[in-house]
Amino acid sequence: MFVDGQPFKLLLNSSDDLKAISVRLKRVALLQQIYVDTVSRELAGRSRVADERADAVVIMADTSAVAAKLRQLAPRIVAEIVKREPERTGIRLDVQLSPANPLPAGSGHTLPESALDGLANLRDSLPDSELRAALRRMVARHRR
Repeated sequence: MFVDGQPFKLLLNSSDDLKAISVRLKRVALLQQIYVDTVSRELAGRSRVADERADAVVIMADTSAVAAKLRQLAPRIVAEIVKREPERTGIRLDVQLSPANPLPAGSGHTLPESALDGLANLRDSLPDSELRAALRRMVARHRR
């Protein structure tokens, strides 16, 4: 890729700010490779190295279940990272829903009409409240 006749690599090295960003991205890419080599393919597909902060590597998990599994594997992950990057001595796990892995839309389960009637009767017996409003929405949603 060329910008004003300069190769992209020269452009990255042309400014101190761009150099710093380039160096940081290379470090994160190296940490990502160590991480991918350490965890299973499934976990690597549902999580990623997002950043490095002080002495910790920040890992983003797509779901809390993935984060829980990574917490179990944390000692092994840290040990592998320390082997190749001794200044990194810990990890921080964050959960961030990935657009590539959205939550399931709905369970697709339906309630029998008798159950919906029972919930409607319960709703009607309650005074105006958040519970009554929630039951109203739930019964309406399942009767569509």
